[in-house]
Amino acid sequence: RRKSAPAPAPTALDRLAELQRIAAEDEEASRRVVYALSRLLRGSVDAFVREDRAALVDTDWMARIEPDERVPLGVRRGLARILRDSERIKYALHAPTRFALTEMLADARSALEALAAAPIPTAAPIQEEAA
Repeated sequence: RRKSAPAPAPTALDRLAELQRIAAEDEEASRRVVYALSRLLRGSVDAFVREDRAALVDTDWMARIEPDERVPLGVRRGLARILRDSERIKYALHAPTRFALTEMLADARSALEALAAAPIPTAAPIQEEAA
């Protein structure tokens, strides 16, 4: 008797598609979607560079990612824009328009696709010490 193969773990793009579905079906879920989106993006980049930075707030996390050349430039720029825009939604209780949320999710898709296509970095960047 054979055991069935375990279902493959959903990819970041699969999880993004689920967030897009939730956003399309439930306008009241926009803040919840933005929270989940920022976790998804940050977790995807952390997995890509093999560093866990989950404990950092978004601004500190971005300060570490922006100069990290292991992450493609387009991904870094897209993430900076998404996380900056999500800050007001997450902390100032601003509700995004349907258009703004759709645009944020599309930007996230572009960033995740670029990350998936990028070569996996082999080592951590060399940190220069201040003189």
